[in-house]
Amino acid sequence: MTLAGARLVTARRLVLTCLLEPAGDALGGDEDGISDAAAAYRSAADLLARIGWPDDPRSTVDLMVADAALIRFAALAGLGAVSEVIDEAASAAARRHGAWDADGAITEFEDIVQLLDAIGWPDGSGRRPPRSTVPPPPEDAQLMAFGERLPTPMYMWRDGCIHHRNPAALDLLRRRGLTPGDAPVVELVHPEDRPALAAHISAAEAEQRPFRAEIRFASGEGVYRRLTLSGAPRFATDGAFLGFVVLAVDSPSGQSGLLHWGTGPDGELTGATTGFLGNLGLELPHALGDGWQAAIHPDDRARLRAALETAHRDGAALRVGVRARTCDGGWRPVRLLAEPRLEACGFAGLTGVMVPADPGDGDLR
Repeated sequence: MTLAGARLVTARRLVLTCLLEPAGDALGGDEDGISDAAAAYRSAADLLARIGWPDDPRSTVDLMVADAALIRFAALAGLGAVSEVIDEAASAAARRHGAWDADGAITEFEDIVQLLDAIGWPDGSGRRPPRSTVPPPPEDAQLMAFGERLPTPMYMWRDGCIHHRNPAALDLLRRRGLTPGDAPVVELVHPEDRPALAAHISAAEAEQRPFRAEIRFASGEGVYRRLTLSGAPRFATDGAFLGFVVLAVDSPSGQSGLLHWGTGPDGELTGATTGFLGNLGLELPHALGDGWQAAIHPDDRARLRAALETAHRDGAALRVGVRARTCDGGWRPVRLLAEPRLEACGFAGLTGVMVPADPGDGDLR
């Protein structure tokens, strides 16, 4: 793909202001670090080195697939920013019944639209038609049915755009007072996290491989919750790349005192943190498989196994209260909370935490 003239100028400006500069602000000068922000900064800088910085004299460049994906992401962020300027100007003009001062923002908006017309809008075929007119490909039907049962937000993502949300994902928007058509999802991601997310997704799209990214997602005005996005690539029966299915789960680093564990698709424990093992008085070799269940009260084991079997059979979340052994030989109430994990092969098991519980909670009574 070739980019030239005014569209190339717009692309350079957007990559600088919507990707590189926010990543640099998040870094605080540590461009050579190993953080997501550092990786995003380097990705944006490498892109500008290929397509040219704003003062580059070249008038034509050839884009790689990953270049177009990053520029598209920057363009969507730019559209959101100038839309806010236009909205604020309209509100201000209405309040004072005076002059309109957003001509520059409108020109910028039109420039970005022309750029996206050139490199492709998120659905890959020009400006996005109304959502109701886009029929899902046949390969999506089974996955959509699976997502209907998940209590975890699930997204189907193709060509840089979400084209399906399950009920849990729609509920996440409704709690913000939004509908899917109100704003690009990038506008709900913390500005400092957008460059890193763009780098993760563009690299995964180019290589058609899984990705994992931690972001801060708006859960209220000025309030963010930490989410971990896990994306698995999807392919049609003829091998065509269909984009990603993405799960969003609360990120462990955003919560304190959590003890982590995970299972494989067969339901057996495959790993756990030292905190989880220490609280149960176990060492990892003895906890793997179903060995960890020896640290669960005998009267609660059948209920735990039934809950695990249901979660793995349905690919669903796990919520169960049990009594776990303490180091002094006693028992304490805990809740085991887990979310399904999807990888390229499909359902890959559960990723969970153990948290303290009140003895009077639900199934602990």
